[in-house]
Amino acid sequence: MHDRNTTIALYAAGATIAALGLAYILGPSIFPDDAGYRDSRVGGVVGLSNPANDCFINSVLQALAGVERLKQYLEEFRGKYIADDDYIHVAGVNDKRDNAEKHDESKVDVQRILVITSALMLMLERLSERPAYRKTISARDFISTLENVFGSYINRRQQDAQEFLQIMLEKLDEEHLALSKSTAVERNKASTQLPIAGSISSQITCLTCGFQPEPNVSSFLTLTLNVPHHGSSTTLDTCLDGLLKVETIDDYMCQGCMISFFKDVCQDELQRSINPPMKEKLEAMLADLDQDPETWASQGVSKIQHSLGIDARTNPKRAEAFLKRLSKNDPARRRIQKHTSISKFPQVLVVHLSRSVFDPSAFSTKNTARVEFPEVLVLGSIGEKRRKYHLSTMITHRGGHNSGHYETLRRMREDEIRDKDTGENVTDRIGAAQDDEQAEAGKDKDEKNKTRKRRPKVSDRWWRISDDKVCECRTKDMLNMQREVYILFYELKR
Repeated sequence: MHDRNTTIALYAAGATIAALGLAYILGPSIFPDDAGYRDSRVGGVVGLSNPANDCFINSVLQALAGVERLKQYLEEFRGKYIADDDYIHVAGVNDKRDNAEKHDESKVDVQRILVITSALMLMLERLSERPAYRKTISARDFISTLENVFGSYINRRQQDAQEFLQIMLEKLDEEHLALSKSTAVERNKASTQLPIAGSISSQITCLTCGFQPEPNVSSFLTLTLNVPHHGSSTTLDTCLDGLLKVETIDDYMCQGCMISFFKDVCQDELQRSINPPMKEKLEAMLADLDQDPETWASQGVSKIQHSLGIDARTNPKRAEAFLKRLSKNDPARRRIQKHTSISKFPQVLVVHLSRSVFDPSAFSTKNTARVEFPEVLVLGSIGEKRRKYHLSTMITHRGGHNSGHYETLRRMREDEIRDKDTGENVTDRIGAAQDDEQAEAGKDKDEKNKTRKRRPKVSDRWWRISDDKVCECRTKDMLNMQREVYILFYELKR
């Protein structure tokens, strides 16, 4: 049996573990600074309930609800591919198809393809309502649809908002790619390219011969940038420079230099050869080099050695001369420049700031460096068209690498501004007040100034959303969240 001191220690350890587990489970309620959130009946934006560590899901949905370009794109889909009385069946939503016999079979196929798209449209519509008073809804139906599509339960432990966002966007992209192959797209002649989709290209240039192979192009839905580990602060531009840059690389095998080297060797062998069959072989090799240079270059120096029969065992002097020549002009040891740039700018640029610090000898930690980010992001190389992106929403994270809480900040729309006491839409009231001002044109100027209602500056007002809690903040407060910023959503200025 344990003695009394051992028993007390075991109880204390168990209590500590239980407290830590409780803190993690209740994290979404503990981590936010509740003092910053108003507890009022006045609405303006819809909140989301958090029954089971769903803040990573809620933050993503609220962020997408603030991206106007994405919502407009999905609305276009509603008109082009989904009839008003003919929605796909998603969890918790009644199927409105009344007459299956009259139903367009091509529409059925489209609806079966757009499962996540339809569910997300419905979710964003609900989050875009203008409630007069505080309103909270559940994302349970949307989550159930995702779980049905993926055939697995979404684990609520140690989930990452960026991973959830990436998986969801990839599934949307898959649905739209599948839709592009259907007959419905041919009839509607519409683009199925997500406004979030972009491309990055890497162009290599040999500094010896100037050869440029075909650029390597890769698509992206979220642009992941590493936050530098050194220093306590950095900027978004610095993080972008870590990815979109020109770098010099040594000891690179240049395809152009390799083919030029092969041709020089074959030409020299052809001039020295007195054997007609060998001359024919060399001429055939030169012709083949012109027709299929990539195959020759990919197989390297060993290909030309084998083709010419250069063997150190049978002809050591010839092999020695070849290697000596190779050492003076080795095409596999070239200096190149690699230029990485955005080749297709998306309408909505989603930037993920990777704050994970991996240490093989210890636990992974979170990089809490400050990242200064602008409200207006300008992208484009010198000599290219400059593109301006405006920040519309962002996701923040507070806590450590394996726990914490996600929140969303999204720009306030004019139709979301409501009086804190009455719940009245301020935009509507301003219009009425302006009419009243015109009717009172004859009143004393000072009296008019007392009653005049001025339009709030919407561009400076943001919603800060933590699950079901909502408060207002200013742009300066949002831009000051440099340690917490995690995912940024920029929309291309029209």
